[in-house]
Amino acid sequence: MIKYEDLDQYIEPFLIKYGLHVYKISAHDTSIRSIDVVDDSGDVYQINITINENNISIGIWDKKVDGKGKTSNCKISSFENKLTKAYEKIEDWITSSGKSRTPV
Repeated sequence: MIKYEDLDQYIEPFLIKYGLHVYKISAHDTSIRSIDVVDDSGDVYQINITINENNISIGIWDKKVDGKGKTSNCKISSFENKLTKAYEKIEDWITSSGKSRTPV
């Protein structure tokens, strides 16, 4: 079974590259990793990482638009690529709304 510790080797460099922070949340026998992506105007988008058996779920959400989100599943072998694709999709949402994001 995959553990979050198995993913940290991919998450940490990702966070540094894009100037992000991960929140490690545990509640009701469930753990997730949550990453807020904030654009320059202060709008918040989110990447959520959850583990279910041997699958990893990566969900992205536009927190100001109800229902605007996408979830994909992957194995650990494609996790790094899927995480980058999730961030790129959020960047697309930001730029398509005429905004920008400066990594900090």
